[in-house]
Amino acid sequence: MAGGAPGIRAEAVGNDVGPPLSRPDRLARLESLQFDVLVVGGGITGAAVAEEAATRGATVALVERDDYAVGASGHTSKLLHGGLRYLAQGKVGLVREALHERSRLLGQLDPAWVHPIPFLLPLDGPLSSRLMNRFGTWLYERLAGGYRLGPRSILDRQKVLELVPQLEPRGLHGGVLYWEAIVDDVALTLFRVESAARAGALVLNHVEALASERETAGGFRVRVRDTLTRREFEVRCRSVVDATGAWMGRVPILSENAPRLSPSKGIHLVFRREKLPLHVAVVLAGPDGRPTFILPTGSLLVMGTTDTAYDGDPGDVRGEPPDVEYLLGVLRRGFPTVPFSLEEAVDVYAGVRPLLGASASTTSELSREDVEAFDPNGAVAVAGGKLTTHRAMARRAVRLLPIPQGGPTPGGPPTRIPLPSLQDEPGALSMGTELVARLLRAPRPEDWERLRIRVKNAMTVEQAETLEDVLDRRLHALNRREPGFEAVVRAAAEAMATQSGGSTESREEAVRSYLERRDHEFAHLKGGNHG
Repeated sequence: MAGGAPGIRAEAVGNDVGPPLSRPDRLARLESLQFDVLVVGGGITGAAVAEEAATRGATVALVERDDYAVGASGHTSKLLHGGLRYLAQGKVGLVREALHERSRLLGQLDPAWVHPIPFLLPLDGPLSSRLMNRFGTWLYERLAGGYRLGPRSILDRQKVLELVPQLEPRGLHGGVLYWEAIVDDVALTLFRVESAARAGALVLNHVEALASERETAGGFRVRVRDTLTRREFEVRCRSVVDATGAWMGRVPILSENAPRLSPSKGIHLVFRREKLPLHVAVVLAGPDGRPTFILPTGSLLVMGTTDTAYDGDPGDVRGEPPDVEYLLGVLRRGFPTVPFSLEEAVDVYAGVRPLLGASASTTSELSREDVEAFDPNGAVAVAGGKLTTHRAMARRAVRLLPIPQGGPTPGGPPTRIPLPSLQDEPGALSMGTELVARLLRAPRPEDWERLRIRVKNAMTVEQAETLEDVLDRRLHALNRREPGFEAVVRAAAEAMATQSGGSTESREEAVRSYLERRDHEFAHLKGGNHG
């Protein structure tokens, strides 16, 4: 499945100008050329580092073992936010930076797939808690300054119940309305990959870094494997960046001073929006006081997240019955007249956050700040942080690299790079999510044709190589448990086979493997008492 890479043209790694390079051509250049910087990890941080370094004139390659945004970057709460709760931890600088970065991203990203939305914070509980929430949101707005997205409002009890009539009325004294933004985290990561490619970086998914060796004359040889063909070869580079998040250290890159991580698992539940037709996002406190979010996005509601220590393989993370019970309990207490259950969830997804430090009593107390570590040989590791602050993280990491440290070079990415294939109707999380939703309800013939076009674009422009790449990320399907989803899987597989010339046997094997993986992810949840 040799799709073209977005924006990767010959001038990025050669002398002539030509059409986008095929995957075999990109692999050949990865093997034959020497790069100033090799970035390992294709999440939001790695993509941003590659873009930042390339815009400064460095020759850059990026490799990702699986697919872009396959880890934490594609399993977030879908928020661009400052982190209101971090004010209680005294992280004023982190919140201010995140609020400013949020505003910059809103100015850069296509408005079709990032949406400012009001958040309702109910004022309940003891007076001290209500006063703290009012003060916290006031300070939050002041820190945003001219970067705020909308005015903060104090609502009385009646106004809150008019806005969200399903909300638990007992103990409710009013609410605060403030503004954040919802973004398709996968689309944002693909946007960064696209931006890096347009700036000249050579970007490749499904290429795994296996080992790193320092050369006596300086620089590195990094052994990699094309996971689609299993062929191994070496990449030569002057410096290397470990941006693998929760996988950090699996390939030794830093000789010393590697960041110490305390990975945290977060899960989310997804429901049809008709279950609770919200027009604002709602913030509810869990039994441990941790805030959870209920976000209306197009035809869906996304609810999360949990925050628990995780010491397993980040690639095997999944929701567990206690995680689901925690979130369902928050929903039932917050909306007692709405009968939420696991059986009605159309998806459950989980990710691992690469949090820093190990001194806090719970992972929810760990820092959401980032750290950049380096050694004199030219190796850098970057970890921690938040989706919202990924650009600032990347800038700090690139400053440690032995490359030119001036501003962006002429001909770098424009201020805004619209990706037509990711645009959608206002209020929707992503084009793919809503397209899948229509196909599951009352599809029209043109919807199936639109799916075929979307799959072709994913393969030829966005480097989708597997059925999982297409469904889980380019379509960003968050409704995988709905009746009829198997027909969508088969249609996507058929469109891929048409584009690549795959056999009927390989297509059926891909469908079977995908559906088995989906069913396996949910089977172990049925043992809990989910109502």
